Amino acid sequence: TALINLNSYLNKNKVWLAEQAEAALGRKVSFDEVGVSLIGGFGARLKNFHIADDAAFSKEDFVRANDVQVRIKVLPALFGRYEVKRIVLGSPVVTILRDERGFNFDSIGKKKEKSEAEKEKELPEEPSAGEAAPFLVSLMEIKDGEIHFVDHTSNPSTDLTIQMLDFLASDVSLTTPIRMHMAAALFDSDRQNFELETTV
Repeated sequence: TALINLNSYLNKNKVWLAEQAEAALGRKVSFDEVGVSLIGGFGARLKNFHIADDAAFSKEDFVRANDVQVRIKVLPALFGRYEVKRIVLGSPVVTILRDERGFNFDSIGKKKEKSEAEKEKELPEEPSAGEAAPFLVSLMEIKDGEIHFVDHTSNPSTDLTIQMLDFLASDVSLTTPIRMHMAAALFDSDRQNFELETTV
């Protein structure tokens, strides 16, 4: 009964949850359903998940996935701090675009630049603990994903599709090195023919 009640609570507040994700990413976020997941630890499971692209690049999705699992660390959650332990994206499709301005993912996590008039109206305030804390995920995993990469800076433009992507990244942060392992199928191969392990 408690699990059913929690599922109901999450779905009633899914607009608020999407808004929190939008505030963190700086992108429009939507999903159809959210529920509690106990597989591999306590967390949430999102259905039909979408992250919008940077409007300067495209009006389509940057990421879409039928299934997203988010695991949180239990102990900090008991004290009101929600730290992400693991994110798993099931069969996502990611579109990466590049032109002379850079990549379409460069603006993720960055706040919109405000006009001078908007700045003058605002009172200076201290950042909250949530705003000051760096984004950090212990593990991020992609299973059977697809990446569509289009680079308009080359001549002719590069248009590459990576399929059957299995990806694992640890210590995912905006400020520290990230360890990654990736395997995928390139050049229309019917099996994985590329593997990479690196730190970026």
